[in-house]
Amino acid sequence: DGYRLPHIVKLPACDMHPSSCGDHSIQEYRGKLYTSAILSGQNWNVFTLNYSDSIQQKPAIDAGNLVLDNGRVRYEFDCQGHLLKGMFKESGFEFTYSGIGNDLRLYADEPHVYDAWDIEYYYPEMECSMVECISASRSADGPVFSALRFSFRAGSSIIEQDVILPNDSDEIYFRTKVLWHEEKKLLRVSFPCDPMADFCTSDIPYGEIRRKTHVQNEWDAASFEFPARLFTDVSNGRGVALASDCKYGYSVRDGRIGLSLLRSPLDPDPYADQGEHEFTYALIPHETSLPSSPVREIASYLSSSHLAIISEEIPAFASASSGYEVAGDHVHITAYKIAEDGQGAILRLAETDGCRSAVRIISHRPGYMLAECNLMEERLSDGLIDTEPVAFSPYEIKTFREVRIPGMYSC
Repeated sequence: DGYRLPHIVKLPACDMHPSSCGDHSIQEYRGKLYTSAILSGQNWNVFTLNYSDSIQQKPAIDAGNLVLDNGRVRYEFDCQGHLLKGMFKESGFEFTYSGIGNDLRLYADEPHVYDAWDIEYYYPEMECSMVECISASRSADGPVFSALRFSFRAGSSIIEQDVILPNDSDEIYFRTKVLWHEEKKLLRVSFPCDPMADFCTSDIPYGEIRRKTHVQNEWDAASFEFPARLFTDVSNGRGVALASDCKYGYSVRDGRIGLSLLRSPLDPDPYADQGEHEFTYALIPHETSLPSSPVREIASYLSSSHLAIISEEIPAFASASSGYEVAGDHVHITAYKIAEDGQGAILRLAETDGCRSAVRIISHRPGYMLAECNLMEERLSDGLIDTEPVAFSPYEIKTFREVRIPGMYSC
């Protein structure tokens, strides 16, 4: 389904450089073009590219300024690539809790049994070499985002990192490229979080799971690292979440939230993880409770792939609306697919924030209505969903089958 916040969109390469994308500004960064827009779900988003004969002057950049500030939030970095301070400017809420963020560390990784599957609980005691920052500079100040660029040396590997703060939102992205040449090493990153929070909340398919942040028994000790899908959040009414586009091993201990980035096992394949890697992780601060915050939307956008094309005229497939949208909070479309029996299509929705909700399903499919069915895609009743709200219990999954309306034309 759609997004409610503006997000950075990478535009495809073209021979001429456009000056704007509809009402949205365009920014060039490292040979790529970017804009910021609110995207609707299930449909193509169409924008008009505008061209100008005049050459756009790039703003002057103070290369030594390692502070990112968009008027809403402020992030201060040092020349080692560490996040020293992050705060909301209006409220003064410091979400880095006087700790150091973007703390990259390299550990010896020598599991007792399964080289490629296990991580031992004592790995924090096996830090083997420093991750050294070899260059730090400001790399962009534009109408879409500001950015810093850091280069690190970790053992025999090189890390290049673009730290990006959008002009229209509060999260900060760490777009990372690694030339990885390690053996039996583990690369992790960590950020400070609320040390007084008793629980962290992690996204899992169709819901969330809470875990303790302090060790009180053997079960807690065994959760020194745990899986999460889109994000892990630590908050007491307000706080921070850590999200990634392709990394899933998180930890929360002693006021630190961490993420495993790369490993280098030798068995069963000694060359499995060697070479070039690209990934992005994001720190998402919020001043409201997790269900009311934009954490899920930002993390979902980060982990999603989007296709952008440039055409001299609007293609036929982009001019027509299709699919469905959800009007309401906390409920998301998780599947829109062909039915298992091949007869029609299936729409699946889920409540993911642990709230009771009532939403309307907006259809862009003339000639069809929806009938509720079970997870086996068997109809539960003869009733059809029209414009009335559909009620969801916390974490409830509902499945609907498209039903053709007799006598109605459909396309």
